[in-house]
Amino acid sequence: MAKKLQGKFDDNRQAILKATTRLFAKKGVMGTSFSDIAKEVKLSKGTVSYYFPSKEHLVYEVNEFNLSDITSLVFKWLEELQEGDAAEQAIERLMEMLAGNGESLSLELCMMFECMHDVFGLKKRVVEKLYEWQTMIKIGLMKTGLSGRELERRTVLGCTLLESLIVRTALQLSPQPIEYIYDNTPGN
Repeated sequence: MAKKLQGKFDDNRQAILKATTRLFAKKGVMGTSFSDIAKEVKLSKGTVSYYFPSKEHLVYEVNEFNLSDITSLVFKWLEELQEGDAAEQAIERLMEMLAGNGESLSLELCMMFECMHDVFGLKKRVVEKLYEWQTMIKIGLMKTGLSGRELERRTVLGCTLLESLIVRTALQLSPQPIEYIYDNTPGN
């Protein structure tokens, strides 16, 4: 019986996080109320408050849920990279993997916007994750054989593409064709 109750608790919690992710990405943090979330998951407002006692708590948990989703995709990319893969194709695969997760990318832009005001204290955590993703991209590009200045340059380019993908996804624009970016990057 206890396992069944724990399963229901986890299911409700996940449903709230997923619904809140969608609502935050669509309406923003300030534009989303506990009532909106309760309506979306078909639970009472009190039940939502039981799982997440404050909006600050909910914002933090949604942010962590979202950041871990993106980080998991970057880890998957790292695992799939082979020694000697071409850097351009490696970055292109990463962007394709991330582009398939539009909801998380849209929410990340929303969270970055919240960071500008730092109402919920998210700035530090989002900045930490951006640096973590930068390190992960660098490690991936090292697998392609890049080193030195070229490694640094391609890492910055990969991070810039990720940030661009976040913005373009939130604006519902297609990602920039990566082959044009590489063709126009100094040093190619």
